[in-house]
Order: sequence, then C-alpha cells, then structure tokens
Amino acid sequence: MALASYHESERALHAPERETLEVRLRRCLDRAVDHCADTQTAAGSWGMPPEPRMFDTGVVAFALSRLPASDRVTAAVRRAARWLAAAVPQTHHPLARLMEELPHRLLTGARDRIDLRDPAFFTPILRRKTLLLHALATVAGCGVDAPIPLEQIRASLVAKLAEPIEMKRWGRADLAAVHVLLGNEPGPGLEALVPLQSADGGFVHNPISTALAGLALVVAAPGSPALVRCTERLLQTQLPDGTWRFFETDVWDTSLMVRTFRRHPGFRARCLPRALAFLRAAQNADGGWGFRSALESDNDSTACALMCFVDPSPEDRPLVHRALELLARMQRPDGLWRTWQSAEDAPAKDCIAHVIETLRLHGGEHQIESARARAWLRAALSGAGDRVERWRADWYHSTTYGLLEIGRALGPADPLGRDVERVLDQLQREDGSWAVEPDGAGTPLDTGLGLAARLARVGALDAASLRAVEFLLRSQAPDGTWPGRPCMVGPRPLLIEMGTNTHAFTAWGLVEACC
Repeated sequence: MALASYHESERALHAPERETLEVRLRRCLDRAVDHCADTQTAAGSWGMPPEPRMFDTGVVAFALSRLPASDRVTAAVRRAARWLAAAVPQTHHPLARLMEELPHRLLTGARDRIDLRDPAFFTPILRRKTLLLHALATVAGCGVDAPIPLEQIRASLVAKLAEPIEMKRWGRADLAAVHVLLGNEPGPGLEALVPLQSADGGFVHNPISTALAGLALVVAAPGSPALVRCTERLLQTQLPDGTWRFFETDVWDTSLMVRTFRRHPGFRARCLPRALAFLRAAQNADGGWGFRSALESDNDSTACALMCFVDPSPEDRPLVHRALELLARMQRPDGLWRTWQSAEDAPAKDCIAHVIETLRLHGGEHQIESARARAWLRAALSGAGDRVERWRADWYHSTTYGLLEIGRALGPADPLGRDVERVLDQLQREDGSWAVEPDGAGTPLDTGLGLAARLARVGALDAASLRAVEFLLRSQAPDGTWPGRPCMVGPRPLLIEMGTNTHAFTAWGLVEACC
C-alpha cells in the first residue's frame, strides 16, 4: 500500500498531519464507494446515460422531422430544437464540429452546400461518419462537395454491402441505411437493415442507427410496421430535457468499477459480489463480452471483463477459459487484436495493452503468444513524433490513461515503461493535477489516472503523488463524485462524457494510494 510506504519514508509528516492525511483519504474513498453502492443496479451493473451531445440529438430530431407527422413527433422535435439552440458543439476536430452542427442546421431549414472535401474525412476510420453526413444532406436536398464522385460512393456502398466480411452490427445498420439514402436501389439495403431491428423497435441499441434506419424506411418501406416501431422507439427514448443519448455501456462500466475499487474493503463487501454476478450473466455465447449487454463481443471489453476474474473460483474457471478461447480465435495472423470483430477495424494501442495485461494475469490458463503484440506496442510508442502524443490511447482522449494502461502492459522493467515517469513529470501541473493537454487546466479524471500511473512506477507517495492526492481530495463533491469532461471516444472523432468512467478513473489513483 502506497500510504504505508509513505508513513515509513524519511519524508513522512509529523504524526498528527499524517493521521489527517490518512483519515481524509479514507473518508474520501468511503464517500466514493457510497456512490458506487447508491448507483449500482439491482442486476449488479453500473451504466448511466452519457452526457448529451448535439450530434445524437440533432440526428434523431432531424430524422423525426422527416418521418410521418403526428402531434407526438412534432412535440418531440420542438423539445429537441429548444435544447439544441442553447448547446455548444465540440470543436477539437473539424469533422467533429461538422457532425455536431450539420444535423441542427438541417433541422432549422438551412440548405447551403455542405463541404466534405477534406481528404481526412474519408480515411478508413472516419469515412462512415462522413458518408452519414453526406446522406443527411442529401435527404435535406443540400448540395454536397466531396473529393469522391457520388456515383463512385454509391458503387462502393453496393460492393461493401455485398461483401461477406465481418462488420459491427451498428456499422452494418448504418451502412445499409446510407446505401438507401444516397440513392441506390433500396432492396439490398432494406434486406440488410430489417433483420437488425430489435423487438423494441430500435436498431442495435443506438439512437443514431435507429434514426438513420427510420429515414431509410421512409424511402424503402413507407407505412411499414418496421417504420412504425422504429418511430415509436425514437419517441420513447427521448429524455425529459429533449435529448437523445449515445450507447449506455453497462458491461464496460461494471468491469471498470471492479478493476478500480475491488481492493477497497467496503466495495468488496457491498458491491463486488453482485457486480461479478452481472458480468457472469452478461458473458456472450462465444465466450466474450460486448461493451454493453446484448451486443456482440469485442476484444477490448472481453479483456477488461477477464481482469475482474483473476484467481478464479472453480465455478468461474469455465467462464475464464471460454473468454481466453475467444481471444485466441480473434488473434490475427500477425499476432495482434482488433478492438471489434470487424475486418475494417485496425488495432488500437489501449485494446492491445488490455489483452496483453489480461493474458499476463491469467498466465497459467492459456498458451496464447503475446510477444508480437508487445513488439507492436513498443514500435507504436517508439516512432517519430511528439513524445507525449505517442502515449495517448485510441479510445480515451487522455494521455494519463495511456500512460497507465499501456505502461502496465509493458511492465516496470521495459525501457519504454520507464518513460512513463518522465512524461508524467513533464505533464504534472503546480497544483498537483494532470490535464488532457500540456497547457490545459487539470481535471480530476486525468489526475486520478496520472496518480495511479505514477504509483505503479514509484510505489510510494512521493511529493508529486501527494500533490495529486491533495488535488483530488479538494475537488471531490459532497456526494462522493468528481466533475467530469468528455473523454471517451465514440463515434470517432467525437468525445463523450460518461459519469461512471469519470468516477472510476478519478478514484483509481486514490485506491492505489490507500489500499
């Protein structure tokens, strides 16, 4: 325990001050665990709606405005429009800003030409989101400037829809809808789309996919039961403030809470048994986990859920073996793992790090080789470019997240792992915090992760760690939480704020310090 090491160090405070620090730290974590217990569901999970964004609400509101009119539809669009009028777009990336602003502009009747000529918009990672905007503009009757002719785009969509390749379910739903909305023969798109509709009328638990599907159904199947159920689902999922929210991520959030708090005795007694029961029940038939219940398995969520079952009981060993077998099947010929079961996906540093770490933790249970994945991770961190930026992860916009998770995968003896401490020293601010950007304001989330990364390196509460602890103690709210910021990436390049992520990431360093 880092706190015990601090007590024994020559730099220890006088006894009354030391007691005050320990009492404050434990009280802070007790409040944080109280919040965990208060927000855990009856099923044992965590997962709350993310904070709203213009993109999600704007796309759904625009779609509803084009669907068959009714008093309920009109009222829902008006509520959304009021919220959108006061909202602020994300501006950290030009495509993110366009994704935030364009649906609202179309909803208000703007019909100016849409400029999609930036070649970066059509990279493999961003292409599908760009085509989504192209489709919305086309439905609204706007002209579009793009670096690829429309006929070529249409032909590529026909070919992609016909390819027998693995693809995320929401990716296939969006592709099928855009296929219809950009003027292709609607039959193939409709045939791919309709089987993806859930019993509740939605598509893949995603309001964006559901809204796009509704627009496509207006074109390809007007008046159909599928369109009626889709419209009803959109109306039912609007929140009282007029917004629609992105995916809830109950499996990911639950595994994150367990990874963060399981060493805290109060969490182990009050929350851990039900959390593990939820994760057991959420395991998919293929042995893995999706980031939310009833979604196909992905390698990142599977690796993180597996970390919750270290030193498994005899009852949990079959669960662990099924998950390891999935990771073995999902390993590519080059020794790497994609995040998703999708042929279009590329390996991500944090996903690779999570798989490496879970394979290490379950070392006696498998024979999966990870040497090539380690070599890939080292190469990704050793390339040319900014030293700080190289540590930034793919799925969280936080350098300290990458320093913690990738650093843990490399291990303390790795020469690149030793770079973690130097980068942390470079980024820490005078008040003890860490920020998402070197010149930005410190945040609790980045500071909790930075503190955890530092303690993993130095093992004791040194002066830099103590400044971080003090920052986190000062910034905790009375209800045990901390203020958050958009951090998770999804859909790329947009960011999203998830309250459970903020809570777990911020507390991570404090748990490492105290437990």
